[in-house]
Amino acid sequence: MENIMIWGLGLAGVLDWTSKKIPNWLTWPLALTGLIYQITTGGFSGLAQSTLGFLLGITLLYLPFALGGIGGGDVKLMAAIGACVGPALLIQIFLASAVVGGIFSAAAAIQSKTWGKTMQSLKQRLIYLALHRRLEPESAISFSKDPVHIPYAVSIMMGYLIVVFLGGDLSWGF
Repeated sequence: MENIMIWGLGLAGVLDWTSKKIPNWLTWPLALTGLIYQITTGGFSGLAQSTLGFLLGITLLYLPFALGGIGGGDVKLMAAIGACVGPALLIQIFLASAVVGGIFSAAAAIQSKTWGKTMQSLKQRLIYLALHRRLEPESAISFSKDPVHIPYAVSIMMGYLIVVFLGGDLSWGF
């Protein structure tokens, strides 16, 4: 299963990098493969873990998707990983992916020379939150006319590799 995950995530990373999309023909079969694998190896418990992982994958990335920070393909990719590895390992992969994604985002902001503007905008949003105890309305936020695309599938792939090869536990104790 690990080889399928590495190939699938690698392909998702390449497609996201080149076309800015992660197609359904990749995410849904990956999720289904994880579900079948977990049912085959773990029976009802595998089904439960796979389903919980899938739902958690959607839940973890729903807010960033709703705020426009990532695309729907990224959400489906994280859900597919959850179906393959279950909720416990998915949380580790999610956190590692977030760190890698943050590093990529900072590097892209520095490279595109928008770091100062990004930090100023963040400062203004935090001040607004502190003063009003709610998020600033989206209509008051000025967005860049030329946003920098960060292929988050690459961050997800890197997060998976970090967790799996540096100490993640893929066994659920069956």
